[in-house]
Amino acid sequence: MSSVSRFTILIAVIFVFIFTACQATSVTGSPAQTMEPLPFPTSLGAASTEVPESPIPFTKTTSPTILYVVGNTLVKQAGNGSPEIIAEFPVSNHVEAAVLTDKYLFALDEQGITQVNLADGLYERLMKFDSPVLAGQLVAFNNGSKIIYSTVIEDLNTPSSFATIVGAIDLERKTELFRSYHPRWVGLLGLTKDENSLVLRPFGQDPEFDRIWLLDISKRDEIKEAFLQGIGVLVASLSPNAQFLATMGQIPSAGDRTDLKAVLSLYDLSSLDLPTHRDIALPKSPSYFKEVLWSSDSQEVYFLLLPGKSWEEPSTTYGLWSLDVITDEMSQVASISDVDFALSRISSHGEWILLTRQSNDGALLVHIPTGEIQSFEIPQGALIVEISP
Repeated sequence: MSSVSRFTILIAVIFVFIFTACQATSVTGSPAQTMEPLPFPTSLGAASTEVPESPIPFTKTTSPTILYVVGNTLVKQAGNGSPEIIAEFPVSNHVEAAVLTDKYLFALDEQGITQVNLADGLYERLMKFDSPVLAGQLVAFNNGSKIIYSTVIEDLNTPSSFATIVGAIDLERKTELFRSYHPRWVGLLGLTKDENSLVLRPFGQDPEFDRIWLLDISKRDEIKEAFLQGIGVLVASLSPNAQFLATMGQIPSAGDRTDLKAVLSLYDLSSLDLPTHRDIALPKSPSYFKEVLWSSDSQEVYFLLLPGKSWEEPSTTYGLWSLDVITDEMSQVASISDVDFALSRISSHGEWILLTRQSNDGALLVHIPTGEIQSFEIPQGALIVEISP
């Protein structure tokens, strides 16, 4: 495969990877990774990252608190209030993924995973990677006592030139529970309801896919496949209760297989041997979406509706919409026209949705019950960790 082809594949896959809802040296076989705490945790120094303040006033609705990582800094910000630095820690290149538990922030960068104590700001290197990562994901489980990590590296010995290492860490014992190596790019969607298996999405030579993988944690390398319906499935997001998988598939329009229309497909994973699904037509067809967010109770799916076909570049949007998974009813939550915004995160109580700009500083908070929109400033590329309440 030529370097130009690999670069094209990398760009396509990274684009899809960072939206699922959710970022190279050559290696041979399964690279070893070691648990390597720092000998002396270091206390915080002066902040080195500037966080802009915004003069945009807020309206009547009380704003939630947003935690995000920018540069090497964890920042707390309530709407347009002054940003407050919570912790500062060393970062290799930039943070690819982060997850919070009750007491700690876990940040995954190019070279490893760092644990940051939110109470006193002390930090230590929890894990060190042998090879630089191109993208990564973190998921906390078992009441925050364990985390799943997923890292994508370059591996020129594989057909795709990529490989993925997926593993789990016991945070109390600071030991690795398991590690699984896959000779391709794989996305981590979450865990099954019993938390015994991981739900993974394999990538091929393009962003489309037709199946998910179930990886039994106890067996490490035993994979079970569940096939999806539709043509050119592009988006996938697992509900918080692990019962539903929301995807954007394409089906023939009016029986014409040459004319495809996008639909929101819901898969019921109650039976993983043969997941049932239903296709829900999108409003204002032809239309599509690039990512979805789930409510915390797994009853609503939210998406930014875009006009046209999925391969077209829109100049506006049809706004923020929701799907009730019980009634299949769709309704508009808020009117948003700027295509530079993308869905980022939903608040812990499901009352707010955050959208961030892709090419500049700035973000929007949408109050779901009222549709009220609050505009404020956060740095471009900030990694949103949590919105509360």
